[in-house]
Amino acid sequence: MALQAASDFPGKVRDIMSMVRKAYGAVSGGTLASAAASLPKSWDDAMKLLDPYLLNADIETEEACRLDRFDVSGWGPIVRYEPVVNTVGIMHFMAPVNARIVRRSLSILGVSPTYAEGMTLQAIVEGFRFWFNEYMRGGMDLFPSRGSGPSKALMKFGGGGIQTVAELDDGNVVGVTLKWKGDIGYLATSKMIAEAGLCLAQSSCRDSPLLKYDHEVEMFKQSRGGVLTPATAMGLPLLERYLRADDSDFMGMVVVALDAYGNSYKFQ
Repeated sequence: MALQAASDFPGKVRDIMSMVRKAYGAVSGGTLASAAASLPKSWDDAMKLLDPYLLNADIETEEACRLDRFDVSGWGPIVRYEPVVNTVGIMHFMAPVNARIVRRSLSILGVSPTYAEGMTLQAIVEGFRFWFNEYMRGGMDLFPSRGSGPSKALMKFGGGGIQTVAELDDGNVVGVTLKWKGDIGYLATSKMIAEAGLCLAQSSCRDSPLLKYDHEVEMFKQSRGGVLTPATAMGLPLLERYLRADDSDFMGMVVVALDAYGNSYKFQ
C-alpha cells in the first residue's frame, strides 16, 4: 500500500521501513517449536541465514541493506533512534524472517528500495506488561506446548499495529498505519490466513493483485507464477478483504503522505 500511495509522486522509492508499534498477544508454542527446528545445523546454513537477500533470485540487481550486508533486519543490532518514524526501537524479533520475504516481494514487483524492520521500545514494554498480567492471572503458560493456546478472553483483547514508511528520492514520504484486533499469535493470524485462503479461491481476488503504476521512473511488473508472496500473489485485494472482515471492525488503515515542503496529505 505504501508503494501504491507513493506512485502519486514522481520520485523513485528509495527506502522502506516498517515499525511494530503495538503487539499484544500470547507466545505460541508452535512458533517456538518451529523456531527451534529452523536453527542452522551447519556453518553453511548459518551463513545463509545472514544473507538479507537469500530468497531473491537476482541479487545482482539488489541494493545493499540499509546498515550492513549481513544485517537481515535492515535495522541493525542495537537500540537506536530513527528520525523517519520519530521513535526509539530495536530490530523486530521476526525481522530475520519477515524482511527477506518483503525483499522478495519488492524484487518480484520490479523495485529495489532498501528495507528495514524494527519494533518500538514502547511496544516491547507494553507487550510485556500485557503478557505478564495475563500470565499472573493464569491465562497464559510460561512455556506453552505445541497446540496449546490462550484463553478466548486473551485472544479477544489482544491486538497489533504496524507503521510502514516509504521514502522517495525527491524528498516525499508516504506512511501507512495498520491496526488490528485480536491476539497477534492466534486470533488475528488465523483470520488473516483464512482470508488469504478465500482470496486464493476466487479468481477475481488473485488474478489482479498488483498495485500497478507506470511513469518515467519505473513500472511494477506482474508475475503469475513461481514462488510468490502474499503481496505478489494477492496484493491489494487481500488487504481489502482484511479491511472488510468482521463488518470492517477487524482492521483499520490510515495512509498519510508528507511532501518535500512539509505539507501532509491524508488518503481516503
